[in-house]
Amino acid sequence: MVKVKTALISVYKKDGLLDLVRILEKQNIEIISTGGTAKLLIEEGINVTPVEDYTEFPEMLGGRVKTLHPKIHAGILARRENKEDMEKLKEYGIKPIDMVIVNLYPFEEVIQKDGVSLDEAIEFIDIGGPTMIRAAAKNYKDVVVLSNPSQYKIVIDELSKGAYVSHEVSFKLAQEVFNNMSGYDFNIANYLKSISGEENILPEKVNIMLNKVSDLRYGENSHQKAALYKSLERGGFDIINAEQLGGKELSFNNWMDLDAAVRCVLDFNKPAVAIIKHTNPCGVAVSNNLKEAFIAAHQCDSLSAFGGIVGANRLVDKNTATAIIDSGFIECIIAPGYEDEAVGFLSKKKNLRIMRLDPFPAISYSGGLDFRKLSGGFLVQDQDSDIVDKNNLKCVTKKKPTESEIETLIFAWKAVKCVKSNAIVIAHDSGKDTYTTVGIGAGQMSRVDSVIIAARKAGDKARGAVLASDAFFPKEDSIEVAKENGISAIIQPGGSIKDEDVIRKADSLGIAMVFTGSRHFRH
Repeated sequence: MVKVKTALISVYKKDGLLDLVRILEKQNIEIISTGGTAKLLIEEGINVTPVEDYTEFPEMLGGRVKTLHPKIHAGILARRENKEDMEKLKEYGIKPIDMVIVNLYPFEEVIQKDGVSLDEAIEFIDIGGPTMIRAAAKNYKDVVVLSNPSQYKIVIDELSKGAYVSHEVSFKLAQEVFNNMSGYDFNIANYLKSISGEENILPEKVNIMLNKVSDLRYGENSHQKAALYKSLERGGFDIINAEQLGGKELSFNNWMDLDAAVRCVLDFNKPAVAIIKHTNPCGVAVSNNLKEAFIAAHQCDSLSAFGGIVGANRLVDKNTATAIIDSGFIECIIAPGYEDEAVGFLSKKKNLRIMRLDPFPAISYSGGLDFRKLSGGFLVQDQDSDIVDKNNLKCVTKKKPTESEIETLIFAWKAVKCVKSNAIVIAHDSGKDTYTTVGIGAGQMSRVDSVIIAARKAGDKARGAVLASDAFFPKEDSIEVAKENGISAIIQPGGSIKDEDVIRKADSLGIAMVFTGSRHFRH
């Protein structure tokens, strides 16, 4: 047990403090305090020794130096069972400090404010607070450290029985200090990096800090435990910030598919809809209005769309909401916003999760890093934000694509970026500025198998359509299958040693082909 005789209090957030201090007072625990905290306690009639009276050294440098003093830190760090430590305290008239109650300047909150300057942010980098709580946590056998108001209750419960705190509680509170400090330092480092213009996208050290948001019922499968965590990294878009407007609790797999749904519609300027199953799109479309985009996306593969996740890049109106409900069972929908009438209509389906992500990510999102977990480590890369337009397409065949085919090829190229490799997308121009996928082949070990699957799903709609491949064709067989199913034009990265053979085959079959010069593998 830790016997508490003297407590040091220096807090930025005063929430719940008085309840804790009343217990300290009841147990005759002496209180040393700083600045605004001491002023508050004195106004409440609490007997407090201001820290400058105890140290006989004034606060200075505009409050930057308050507790950085041997009488504070020796009192915290002295080992009570160490005879030499205790003799030194006695020699210099230093009190053992048995409890440290400190919470830090809110650096993370400050840097979120619009227009905050670097100088303003720097002043909210706490120095004395972290030093005190780290010292107290190091000496947890003799010192109880509270670094968050949420911890007050457990200590109030302990002290209500006497001026003691169990070693079990003291140890747990010490652990939380180091967990919290790693996050605090991470936020500072990440902020300074974000404003430095640092060109090293992949630094020598990458810190990953996550805060738990909530537990999930289970993971990908019912026997797996799972939770949702929020990254502290600045940059990129945050699906984790999506607000749930209706429906039941989200599952692990829902979150995975919602992320894929948002990513799939980001690159389109026009109203776009993607329907996702198992992180792959089973339909993607753009049109002049969201309802028509949804209908076109759903028609691509209405069988697979059952139980899917709908992602939209525009405000959902009632007409679109009606089309979604009429289409059959949908698990979730995510969009930048909803008309009130649309929310009311969608909410009639009690199991439909309605998610709003506002602000919606910008087109051609960038920023942040992409992490892939390996056993014992990570692969890290920047985001795949490469986008092509008609100006950087290279036609490599004798037959040139028409203007309509070029627009459809670019649409298909954006859609294939969202499909697991080996990926094939067949798409066509439906007229009225509507472009839609009609067949998708995903995740096959052989590229020609993906072509066969996409063509089978497209059926007669493949005739006169275009085809996108996320990577080059290693053989001519895919071109032959494309011709058999009526494909008129192909977009692919190029770069295979068999490019000449593939181009020759396309020429012989009368298919137009363009190269992008970059690929879109998605493993």
